[in-house]
Amino acid sequence: MTLSPISFVVLATCLAGASAAAQTKATNVTGVWAVDLDPDFGGHQDTIGCTFKQDGQNVTGGCGHDSDPKAPLVGHVKDDMLTFEFKTGRRNEQTATFIAKLEGQASTMKGGWRFVDEQGKDHQGKFSGRRQQ
Repeated sequence: MTLSPISFVVLATCLAGASAAAQTKATNVTGVWAVDLDPDFGGHQDTIGCTFKQDGQNVTGGCGHDSDPKAPLVGHVKDDMLTFEFKTGRRNEQTATFIAKLEGQASTMKGGWRFVDEQGKDHQGKFSGRRQQ
């Protein structure tokens, strides 16, 4: 069977749309996550809770301990990568940036975090996350 040029364009467009829809669905991070920090911002291992809401590629939500108010976050998803940031420090003067690779149909993530404190000291660590809900 030979496809006419118009049929080929229509078929290619449909396949590209289906592929994009599948990628968007596969990389949706909306939900409640447990995020293990190694180390946390104070140099200790810790686990915090993060809630993400994804709208297209944009991500909003919050991270923190259950007993504390969640720090508002903003970020984005591109392909299998999630980048988000939130304010930290005594007066929310520093921005912590997290970059992670999503795995397992966006049910887990692994990556690194970084922020520079008020004295200019660079803080970095690793983190992993797993979807709870």
